[in-house]
Amino acid sequence: MKSPRQADIRVLQDKTFLVLLIAITLAFAWILWPFYGAVLWATVLAIVFAPLYRRLLERLRQKRGRATVHIPIDSAVILSPEQVEQIVAVDLALQRLAETDVRKSRVFEMRFFGGLTVDEVAEALGVAPNTVIRDWDFARAWLRRELGVIGGADRGTMATG
Repeated sequence: MKSPRQADIRVLQDKTFLVLLIAITLAFAWILWPFYGAVLWATVLAIVFAPLYRRLLERLRQKRGRATVHIPIDSAVILSPEQVEQIVAVDLALQRLAETDVRKSRVFEMRFFGGLTVDEVAEALGVAPNTVIRDWDFARAWLRRELGVIGGADRGTMATG
C-alpha cells in the first residue's frame, strides 16, 4: 500500500502536469493566433478538396503511357519506307546500347515504349529511382547521338522527359 506521502507526491505530479499542459497549450495558441485565419481556411480547403484530389489522381493514373505510339494492326502493315527505316534505326541503336549497358536499354524501353513512371521502372528493375533517372538521361542522350548520324531520324520524340 502507498504511503500518504507518495499519494501527495502523485497528486502534485498530476497537478503540475496539468498546469504545464495548459501553459504550453496557451503559449502555442498565442504564437499561432496571427495565423488562425490561414490555418482555419487551409484546413477547411484540405477537407473539402481531398475527394477531388483523389479523383484527379485516379484519372492521371489511367492516362499512363501517353508517349507510346498506338498503331492499329491494319495500318501497321502500311508503313512508308521512311518509317520502316526509322524503326529499324531505333531498334539497331537500342541493340547497340544493350551491348554496352543492358539496364540503360531496358530503362529506355520501359519509359519510352511502355510509358512507365520512374518509380515503376525502379521497382521493376530493383534499383533506386535516381539510378533510373540517370540511366534514362544517358540512354536518351546516347540514342540522340546515335540517331543523329542518320539524317531521317525524328529527334523531337526523344526530347520528351
